Amino acid sequence: MNAPKSEVTSTKPQDRVPAIEKFAIGLGQAAAMGTHNALTTLSSPVYNVLMGMNPAYLSALTFIQRLWDAFLDPLVGQFSDNLSTRWGRRKPLIFAAALPAAAMFAAIWWFPRNISASGLIIYFFVTSLAFYFFHSFLYVPVTALQVEATPDYHERTRVASIAGICTWAFSIINQWLYPLLESKWFSNPISGTRCITGGAAILYAIMALAPAWLVHERAPKSAGLPRQRLFDALRDTCKNRDFLVLLGIRSVSQFGFSVVAVLGFYLNCYMIHGGDLAAASTVQGWLGTAYVVASVFAFWFFRVVAIAIGKRRTLQVAAAFLVIGAALKLIVYQPGLKWAQLVVPATNGLALSGISLITIAMLADVVSADELETRRRREGLYCSVLSWFDKFGSSSGALLSGILLVLTGFDAKLGGAQPAATLLHIKWLYAALPCIGGLVTVVLAQRYSLQEAKAYEIKQALEARNAEQAAQVISS
Repeated sequence: MNAPKSEVTSTKPQDRVPAIEKFAIGLGQAAAMGTHNALTTLSSPVYNVLMGMNPAYLSALTFIQRLWDAFLDPLVGQFSDNLSTRWGRRKPLIFAAALPAAAMFAAIWWFPRNISASGLIIYFFVTSLAFYFFHSFLYVPVTALQVEATPDYHERTRVASIAGICTWAFSIINQWLYPLLESKWFSNPISGTRCITGGAAILYAIMALAPAWLVHERAPKSAGLPRQRLFDALRDTCKNRDFLVLLGIRSVSQFGFSVVAVLGFYLNCYMIHGGDLAAASTVQGWLGTAYVVASVFAFWFFRVVAIAIGKRRTLQVAAAFLVIGAALKLIVYQPGLKWAQLVVPATNGLALSGISLITIAMLADVVSADELETRRRREGLYCSVLSWFDKFGSSSGALLSGILLVLTGFDAKLGGAQPAATLLHIKWLYAALPCIGGLVTVVLAQRYSLQEAKAYEIKQALEARNAEQAAQVISS
């Protein structure tokens, strides 16, 4: 039942999502991802470089907090899918979680000035776990709102594109948090950390509430079916071959990048700037900005490419950029070449945002295929399981990153006198693992089967079934 090409690529007016709703979803995603990314961006500079926490301890704590976050996501997803209120399934949870998540994000950076080394570890552990508890109740419902926003194959890519552009446009703020706290505006970096993160928390709290106020939540077609146990629902998701492909892609790409992402900071500070943290912090801000600008461009660029050549091939193109970026690291990281390294975060941003955009658009197609088979709408569960694998990949990478840094021989006490062999090992690790992740992504993407024509066949079958059910209700 293949529709003609003109019908397949045309989005019906009723399937389009209003611009204000796309923007509101984007603000919610920007708040959820912005707080998480700010924590990732600042944890090493503040807790390791500023406060002297051992990087192995820091990476272990990061691993624990992300595992905790990943453990919570499926529970929140299942709870959200089965929630029934007059305001919907997702929006009440967003209302309840937005302000506490922002408050706990700010609390992470308000540690006592004279805290002991063990006290600092305990403080970071407790506040970050509390933050990620509320973060799950924000992130999963917002992502589910995005996935369920439209039944159309191409409109799903457009919604994901706008959400991604909003997320990364606001993420420019995060890239300048560390340079700001090192600036002369504050009497010391601790005061700067408190003021800057406190202001960011207020902004993120406002943004987090936008989807709860402005987005129209679609009623689930699975309403009236008996509640499914979490284990049974998870078992069903694990039987979906295309979903397993997406899980593999996101896990591999996240792990390959996360395990070495922080190493770029150390190369900038110690290989290129010889331990001059003040000078390195300014360049670090521009590096982060290059990543964000490239990411914003990627969400527009890969949306256009996906409509032209399909989601699967576009995903492979994005992964190829990850391999190219890995190769460039071996060339541009040289002492004194402070601006040449801009090409690395730009290429990484282009690649990873392209992978993120296409896989989340693919996920919406997977959810519709699951609805056709099971009659259930389980956006929350699918989003949370995908998030779990994302976080497992990133948390595993975070755990290994600190260990790898220690194994290279890096010692913060040496400042700019790091051994040349140490910096060379850091550079090779920074290049090799993302390259492997990109190559594996290209191979896995070839196994994804929900191409455009098949996605529209599923959409037509769902519309026919829903129309038949509506007619039966009217006749009865």
